[in-house]
Amino acid sequence: MPGISSNLLPNASFELGLGQGVPTNWANPLNDLTFRLVADKSPLAVPVMVARDDAPHSSLVARLDVTPERAQHLTSAVVSLEGARGYVLSAYVRSDTPGAKLRLCLWNRPLDWSVQPDAQSPEIDLTDKWKRYQFRFISGCRAGPGAAVEVVDRAASVVTEGQVWVADFGLSAATCNRGRIRGRRYTSSWDGPDRPRPYHD
Repeated sequence: MPGISSNLLPNASFELGLGQGVPTNWANPLNDLTFRLVADKSPLAVPVMVARDDAPHSSLVARLDVTPERAQHLTSAVVSLEGARGYVLSAYVRSDTPGAKLRLCLWNRPLDWSVQPDAQSPEIDLTDKWKRYQFRFISGCRAGPGAAVEVVDRAASVVTEGQVWVADFGLSAATCNRGRIRGRRYTSSWDGPDRPRPYHD
């Protein structure tokens, strides 16, 4: 893909399963940014790893069992990004559940479900076909340049009990051209008129 660098997320295709016990751990409740959820008694859901013949690229996909009461989250290992730089977050997602929705999110502070993430995509309607959804954002824009520690968060919600499947995450630095990420202007304010929007292939 022109203008996009290599994947910065470890274990992005679940090649190590959830990676429990190693730094590539997905849904780790005790990393530097998720530990607060335990104290708040808001534990992370642990997805089920399933081998599917229809997976987009890798053999394993993550299944989240979701209820209408609250969104379910799948969080990545902690990654360090360059502050005030454009990045692209992506994932293949599908759901057979009518009304299933998705948000792609980034946190650079301890996770707290009562507040907004530091960056998040608009809500995306899912379908029963695998699609690659992308969200462009600026890392640590509130803090300015410098290292920004981030956790990727994929939040899934449904109106009736169901399942959401995810595969092949991507997190890449975007090559910018005159203040644009792949041809779209961005700003350092997520409420500005040029707020990045997601799209799917």
